[in-house]
Amino acid sequence: MEAAWHTPAGWTIVALQAVTLAGLIRRDRTRRVHLLPVYLGVTTVLSALRLVWLAMARNWDYWAFAELLYRLLTAAVVVEIAARVFAQLPRARRRMWALLVLVVLGTLLAVWRAPGVAGGPGAGTWRFVLVVEVLPRLAFGAALLCVATLALMAWHRVPLDALHRAVLVGLMLFLILYAGPMASADTHALGRFVMYHVTPVAYLAIVAMWAYMAWRREAPDEEHPPAAPEVVERVQPWRRSG
Repeated sequence: MEAAWHTPAGWTIVALQAVTLAGLIRRDRTRRVHLLPVYLGVTTVLSALRLVWLAMARNWDYWAFAELLYRLLTAAVVVEIAARVFAQLPRARRRMWALLVLVVLGTLLAVWRAPGVAGGPGAGTWRFVLVVEVLPRLAFGAALLCVATLALMAWHRVPLDALHRAVLVGLMLFLILYAGPMASADTHALGRFVMYHVTPVAYLAIVAMWAYMAWRREAPDEEHPPAAPEVVERVQPWRRSG
């Protein structure tokens, strides 16, 4: 990933993440998803360190640790959004937890059965196994969490907050684009090209969308979604105080 990060795109991503974080705080939108500011803060700091510290940029242990932390944080953000939206809907909440637990268990099983994990045969060092086998499976599992959450919201016709939609859709698209090329980068030139040159640009576009959503003023119809007021109050409690 060194070639991908030592470009203007790397600095632009760091700047946009900081702008998004500032917008969430300034517009008082951190209440909608508490872990999104945590994710943005961690990714901004760790990415900036890698950009300014040349030795860190070449350290694969640091890069692997950061990527593992990012994938776990993205999954936590999705779970928090789902938990917040369905918190006051008992029947839907039970289905939500059953579906998310199923996805998490399936992801953990896929990681456990990956070549080189749990004592199974695998090529290369633990770093190679982490990058080529574990990280793609975690990314795909987090993407499935996004899909499951969005599908359940649509099934129960839950009004979806615009910021939640931007986060869930953005993460889903990025994680799918991330997982495939990462898993095939060791054997396919196309996978390496996408990982080094396409994925960072795609993530830049997604963070730019988040920055816009964090700072923009909401339209009146978004402040009062097309649903019964009592339903909106239950699934979007942060709107009670305006």
